[in-house]
Amino acid sequence: LIRNTLSSDLRQYCSECAWDSAIATGRVLRQLDPASSATVSALAQALLFAGHKADALIELDSFIADAVEGTVDLGSLRRLQAKIAKSPPSVVPISGTLQGRQAAWETLSQLWSRTTQGEAQLCLVVGPPGIGKTRLSTDFRNYAIMNGGRTLVYECDKCDQERPHSLFAQLLPHLWAMKGSIGASPDLREHLDLLLSEDASVTPLEPASAEAIRRNIQLALSDLIEAVTSERPLYLLIDDAQFLDSASCAALRDLVGGQAKASLLVVCNHRSVNGARLLQTLSKTSTIIWLTPLSVPDSIALLTELLPHSRDGDFTQWCIGEAAGNPYYLTVLARSANKKGIQHAVPFDIGNLASSSYLSLDSDSRTVLESCLFLGRFASLPRVQAITCLTGQALLVSLRQLEDEGL
Repeated sequence: LIRNTLSSDLRQYCSECAWDSAIATGRVLRQLDPASSATVSALAQALLFAGHKADALIELDSFIADAVEGTVDLGSLRRLQAKIAKSPPSVVPISGTLQGRQAAWETLSQLWSRTTQGEAQLCLVVGPPGIGKTRLSTDFRNYAIMNGGRTLVYECDKCDQERPHSLFAQLLPHLWAMKGSIGASPDLREHLDLLLSEDASVTPLEPASAEAIRRNIQLALSDLIEAVTSERPLYLLIDDAQFLDSASCAALRDLVGGQAKASLLVVCNHRSVNGARLLQTLSKTSTIIWLTPLSVPDSIALLTELLPHSRDGDFTQWCIGEAAGNPYYLTVLARSANKKGIQHAVPFDIGNLASSSYLSLDSDSRTVLESCLFLGRFASLPRVQAITCLTGQALLVSLRQLEDEGL
């Protein structure tokens, strides 16, 4: 009875991505039933997602070494061992356990289940900067890898809005390199080659001709995606998808809403909601996850994990009030406390940023600020212009807003 209860708890913790609880429960179960391959498998995956890749491999090595051939499925455990050994560094969590996103994780899990059945799915994860869009989608990417999927990641930038089919122009070489792409029709490849053409001297086309080319490109994309995903399901993560061009948005819509049977899950992280081209194009063919600020209990849980030795209740309440449910803000404040000590937890620059209206800045101003932070002492006007693709009046407006906000 105890083993059954703990096994049920372990499955529940894993489904809720409560990795620390899953690890604790898994270790107890390992002592009660050392021969359970299901337990060691779940424990190894929980250790991996909690950032303890070496411990996950040690658990599997120990179990496989002691197991008696024929009593357990060693083949599946060795495959899991190989997957963990090859897992990307991004499996290591950035900022503690994923808090307050159980419902979003469950939605993604359901979409992935449909994907593995050959139904193409598209999900928009929407919320302000720092709310956890990238963290959620990256953690789920690792989940997809561990469950037999392949993944591609594309980070959009502002310049993509002016480049038709910018998404697939970047992804095509990776798609063609995947096992299964050989099954795509060679007669259609010439249409996809148009996306990689750098010939700028193309004569403008008549509307009918342009529409015919668009249909042929879409047909070729569907054929290639269907061939690639016939081998294994594909998880495509698109970050900062608010910068996608209209042609890429339309192609995604047709991929998901078309007749092709593709095991494809597309997750688009979308920063803004007002006047969003992607939301307008894809809202009828996609699932939308709106990420809201963390509740106070979830904020306390995250802060307690990040500052396990803190007993300063006033500082905890101050952090929660300043962060207003934004996990990135909360993490920045906690990291500052770890470096400087609780009594001097917030240095001037972090305090200035936290007390400013950073999250209310418009997209251009945030891009300029982030570019300057990235360049550091190498920041100069020409470099910022090159990175942000902003010039003239637009750049001056952004700089003036940053100056007004004290940033």
